[in-house]
Amino acid sequence: MSKKNIFLSLIAIVLLAIVAISFFGKKANAPEKDVNVDNAKNSSLEKAGVKASKTSDEIIYYYGEECPHCKDVLKFLEENKIAEKVNFQKKEVWNDEANSNEMMEKVSECGLDPKSVGVPFLYAEGKCLIGTPKVEEFFREKAGI
Repeated sequence: MSKKNIFLSLIAIVLLAIVAISFFGKKANAPEKDVNVDNAKNSSLEKAGVKASKTSDEIIYYYGEECPHCKDVLKFLEENKIAEKVNFQKKEVWNDEANSNEMMEKVSECGLDPKSVGVPFLYAEGKCLIGTPKVEEFFREKAGI
């Protein structure tokens, strides 16, 4: 094989590696996502013969006590008096195993990979919202601000 062919082969391999890393890296680091539970949950459960049950008006905000992004959301909630305008539950998950397990159940209902999900996390109206912008956007809309 000539040096030219070896060089071109190496370039092709490097380019393929870069494309693969960028593709899989974006999937694994997707911090914000909203998923409709109806579609993700119902399709897999109905195949197993199980009817999906969810409370469509249930709003649960999951956070970590030491999480800097969660502190931003907390500041937003307090400054805008969201608790006076929107009925929701707050559950700390870093220091409370029961809350953490409950959050992981919601993550599974939405068909999300638990390894790619963190806090702030909002389970609201059958959807899973991940990340400060998505959580704040939901509460802005609900509170009418």
